[in-house]
Amino acid sequence: MAKNMISLFGAVKVNGLLIANPYSFFQDANIAQIVWVHSPTTIQNAQGNDITAFQVMYVEPQSLTYTTFYLPTRVGLTTLANFKTGLTTINAGNLFTIYTSLVKSSDQASTRIPAGVDMMFGDNHMEGEQYLNSSGQTVVSVNIKNRLIRTNFFFSGNQTYAGQYLYFKSDGNT
Repeated sequence: MAKNMISLFGAVKVNGLLIANPYSFFQDANIAQIVWVHSPTTIQNAQGNDITAFQVMYVEPQSLTYTTFYLPTRVGLTTLANFKTGLTTINAGNLFTIYTSLVKSSDQASTRIPAGVDMMFGDNHMEGEQYLNSSGQTVVSVNIKNRLIRTNFFFSGNQTYAGQYLYFKSDGNT
């Protein structure tokens, strides 16, 4: 039976620390513990070279702490859609939702995520989404388990199912 894990082999940065030899980083992560992944961004590796990498926020199992990994893009793995496909290929039960054009977040630590990026959230960490007609933004509420309150992310436009149909579609809201 296959494990519901992602290999972090090749991670270039973990919790702000650069990994001198990414190919000596042998760790797996349970996919269900991934809170979010944000669209590739440019960071510097331990050798001082600019690389493009996904930022992955991960809640440690049986813990109130989280870890942030930076995983370099690869051929065929350059977008959030590619990343999501990889996760759902491992297990079709891995449910993630992609939102585009981050405007801001309510969480101080998350303000380091630049406006305009796209983000993908693990559905089991999402507490809800709501379209705010007055501001033209979708609010996504996320529980990262080590906070007393949830974190809200604000994205441009209506990215909810609300108003498109009553309750659910016959295809299961895909």
